[in-house]
Parts: sequence; structure tokens; C-alpha cells
Amino acid sequence: MAEATTRVRSPTYPSFSVEEAIERAQKIHSKDRRSQISREVVAAHMGYSGLNGAADKAISNMMQYGMLERVSKGELKLTELAADILHPDTPEQYRSALRQAAFMPPLFQTLRTRFSEDQFSDAALKSYLMKQEFADGAINPVIRSYTDNCAFLKRENAYESDGIGESVDVESPDQRNEMIVTPTREVAYTPYQAAPTSSSIGVPVMVGEQVLYSEVAGPSNYLKLIASGEPNEDLIEGIESYLSRLKRRIQASAKLAASPPERQLDLD
Repeated sequence: MAEATTRVRSPTYPSFSVEEAIERAQKIHSKDRRSQISREVVAAHMGYSGLNGAADKAISNMMQYGMLERVSKGELKLTELAADILHPDTPEQYRSALRQAAFMPPLFQTLRTRFSEDQFSDAALKSYLMKQEFADGAINPVIRSYTDNCAFLKRENAYESDGIGESVDVESPDQRNEMIVTPTREVAYTPYQAAPTSSSIGVPVMVGEQVLYSEVAGPSNYLKLIASGEPNEDLIEGIESYLSRLKRRIQASAKLAASPPERQLDLD
């Protein structure tokens, strides 16, 4: 009698996104910078009560993304790659480091090679993983982590093929708006909205949504925070994470703009 075949592969993959890895790296950095510390301390900085299974898995995820490295038995530290993401010298250094981290897990490298970075379906990913005989329980978590990473890179303008991402740091606000409104290929986000008119500020509020905060700094410079339902702790943490990343990008742009002209010429 022929034996039934079952999927037994258990590929190594991170169980959370690179965005969450960056948030955890920030927590570690705020406590101990890039100092060599024990696994127990790393776990505590990330919010775990001890070295349990969840903490070990989180540490493994961070290492797969290249955020943590082993320096001796039981001792870890943040990597240079993590520092490039948390405190980049330039916006491009941030984007480059982000791309490297997001696709560092070997499985994600394979998926990136096989599928277009910004045009693939969950069904296509699932079909491929099933044909590779991955364990059923691993397929959906792999898809979730990988698609979250791709979506995060898109929001951060970090794809190498995104002409958008390369231009927003050097062009004028008008040029930025023009590039986003008429992109050369479809994108799922709009970092810059068209300038608001005196009668209407940009983004319309849909049914079930509410404006939590709005601020107008000028005719073409405004902010509107829209939410559906009641904000919870997860949403607030997401906003805080975004603001932290935005602040780092602004600081990196200001640092580049303030560099001596001769240094800027050397970089060209």
C-alpha cells in the first residue's frame, strides 16, 4: 500500500514583519545602544519577562532580519545594519538598509526572486509554497510576514525600482506632488497629497470615519489624521512608530542639506 505524502518542511522564516523588528531594535537601542548584552537583557528590552519560547523566537526573528548578531555565548548586540536604519546619515542609506533587512531571510530572498516585488497575490504565494511542500501551518504566517514587508517598503519608498523614492528628498514640494499624482506605475499609497484649497482640505472623510486631528501650516502644508472606529493601543503604537521614522528621515535630510558644499560635490 502506498503511503500518503504529507508536507513536512518547516522553513526558517520570521514570524513578524521587518517594521516590528525595527520597533524592537529601537527599544533595545534606547536602553543599551549597541552594547554587548545577554539574551536575557535583550528579551527584557523587547518586553518579555524572561527567556521563554516567545522571546527566543523574537530573538531568532531579529537575527534573521540582520538586526541582532551573536558576539559570544549568550551575548548579543545590535548590528551595523540596525544602526543604519535607526540613525541613517542620509535618506538613501535608510532605504538601502531597509531593503537589505526586509529581504535578508533566505526564504524571502527566494520569494523576491520568483515574484515581482509589488505585483503578486496571496494565492500565487500560497500555490508556490504548497508546491515546495511547506508545512501547512507555515504557509499563512510566511505569506503574512512577506506581504507586510513588501507593503512597508512601499510605504517607505524603499524599492530600488521606485523612481518615487529616489526623488522625494531632492525635489521641490510641487515636483513631489506631481510625481505622486502621475506615477509611472501603479502604487498603493500617496505620501504627498495635492495642496488643499481654502474650502476643502485634501482627503475626503468616508462613511464611518472621523477626523481625530488636523493641522494646517500653510496653503500647501497640512496634516489630517483620520480613523475608523475607536483608536486602540495598537493603532497609537503604529502612529508613534510612523512619527519616529518620519522624524529620522527629516533629520537625515537636514543633515545632508547642512553638509559643506564640497562634501556634497564629492557625493555627486
